[in-house]
Amino acid sequence: MWIDLSTFCNASCPQCHRTSTQGLGKVEWLPLMKWSLADFKRKFPAGSIDNVNSFNICGTWGDPVMSKDLAKICYHIIDHSKACIQINTNGGIRSPKWWENMGNYCGERLTVYFDVDGIDNEMHQKYRRGVDLEVTLENMEALSNTPAKAYSFIIMFKHNEDYLQQIVYLCKLYGSQYEYIIKSDRFLTNNIFKFINEKGEEEVLEEADPMKVNHRIKNAYIDKVSDKFKNKICL
Repeated sequence: MWIDLSTFCNASCPQCHRTSTQGLGKVEWLPLMKWSLADFKRKFPAGSIDNVNSFNICGTWGDPVMSKDLAKICYHIIDHSKACIQINTNGGIRSPKWWENMGNYCGERLTVYFDVDGIDNEMHQKYRRGVDLEVTLENMEALSNTPAKAYSFIIMFKHNEDYLQQIVYLCKLYGSQYEYIIKSDRFLTNNIFKFINEKGEEEVLEEADPMKVNHRIKNAYIDKVSDKFKNKICL
């Protein structure tokens, strides 16, 4: 099952389906809605999901963690099926304690992909607008301290392609067990994506060099990771 639970989002990623390139707000035609636990139970009552192998709770039109009942929905799945759960999120929502509780309840049947696109907030928010990198990393670390699996999802652009090793290192530092790296494919002309930002100014994203993609980065270095995150090594 592939499910969108929410069209709300705390981020304004320029290339997202829900984001307007004219100011980075929500596109006008997309209605705002969230599924509650009651909504989910009406569609998937106990006994109806016995043969479902997995629930992929994605973020196509919003971040699923914006659904206030996401944890309760996951608990319902765990309690009434043998299905595994995969969640994709920017990770900048909820507290470490919330993520720890989720991971402990769902255990090994839960996998969460956290979006990490930079070695500091400036690089990360070049695309992940409105998402504090430190919050994402702390939430990922909290989940990683449970039986659940914390993975990271990295999108390559021109502005971060030379820092992939450092980004991977940072993710591992905060508990990521696996780093999935993908080059953005949402460039239609001339390898440039133009948009108007929140201030009414024109900005561009540039496409990454596909030759720099490496899904098997094993050696990463700390030299270019900001001091704010370097200190984590000592903990």
